[in-house]
Parts: sequence; C-alpha cells; structure tokens
Amino acid sequence: RGGGDLPGLAASGYGVPGTNLFVFHLPDEWTDSVLAEKFSIHGRVVRARVQTSQATGKSRGFGFVCMDCPLSAARALVEMNGFRASGKRLSVHVKKGEEEALSSAVGAEAMTKLQESSRQNQKRRKKK
Repeated sequence: RGGGDLPGLAASGYGVPGTNLFVFHLPDEWTDSVLAEKFSIHGRVVRARVQTSQATGKSRGFGFVCMDCPLSAARALVEMNGFRASGKRLSVHVKKGEEEALSSAVGAEAMTKLQESSRQNQKRRKKK
C-alpha cells in the first residue's frame, strides 16, 4: 500500500506504544500515500493506511498512522486534529490504551502544553 511498512513496526503492524494514531473523517479521495504525506510534515511516518471496503475498494473514512517516535505522534496529534480537508475536519486520536505511553514519553508538562495548544487551534479553526 502507499504508506508502506518501514523499519520500526512490530509484527502486529503497530509501532511502539505512543506512536500510533487513529484518524477519523478522512476525505473519500485520500489514499495511503496522501495520508502519509499530510502527516509527514510533523515527523517520519512509519506507516499510513486508509481503511477501505473489501466489497467496493472505497475508503471507509478512517485510517491509521504510525509515527517514528512519540514526539512526532504528539506533534501530529496536535496539528492534524481539526485539520480541514475537502470540507471535512480530521479527528485524530492516540490508539486506545496508548495515551499514557505517549504522555510518559513526551513528558506530562509537554503533553499538557500540546493539548492546550490543540484546544486553541480547534477553536480558531471552528471560527473560520
């Protein structure tokens, strides 16, 4: 697939805890490579995958991104959550159960600052 599998992925297809992001509300036209490209400005993308329907091959509107390190994941989480693309706003979340791993790796104080920055960015984006 377009995002490719690079070194750093566990056999499960996921990176180390705190580097895996779940992305909702993807534009229908986005492919694995477009998803990887959009997130790559925030760090190295190890894997990007748009979930598609087996029956139609069309996007199901969500996907997964694995970043190379927790700091890149945190940066992408903050900057891409609420990102507007093709009339949709992306909703980006850390993989369920990995929130603490991300916070521990990045540092509680830094994570709090990133979250506050994210809230401010979302408020600004909603006003546009």
